[in-house]
Amino acid sequence: MMAHFFADTSVLAEDNGEPAGFIVGFRMPPRPESVFVWQVATSPDFRGRGLATSMMAELLQRHVEAGGSYLEATVTPSNTASQRLFRGVAEKLGVACNETLEFARDHFPGGEHEEEHLFRIGPFDAGDVHRAFAGATKN
Repeated sequence: MMAHFFADTSVLAEDNGEPAGFIVGFRMPPRPESVFVWQVATSPDFRGRGLATSMMAELLQRHVEAGGSYLEATVTPSNTASQRLFRGVAEKLGVACNETLEFARDHFPGGEHEEEHLFRIGPFDAGDVHRAFAGATKN
């Protein structure tokens, strides 16, 4: 459903016709310059091989073509893989990665869910994306 309604902000990577990874995102209604990444996943066989970064490059190329200039996501403190991914994207782009508390633990029923920090990356433009990810995607 998300890939259907948000196809321009979602990415599917395949290997021999089989899913290898995906990103699901959407444009932020109150901040249309931002694409919010809701979910990133890679098959265990593809972890640590740069697939998430390649999918992110594809997403960001589409986003800047649509006039976007920021990437956002929420990440829990224990999700070090996502933290590395988003900080690495900001570093490649050469832009700021501002991290702030978005959802405290008490926002979630039962209080067992970790807090979530907002990662806001940007601003960036098409030149930044091209320089950062040249050769990282297949069109």
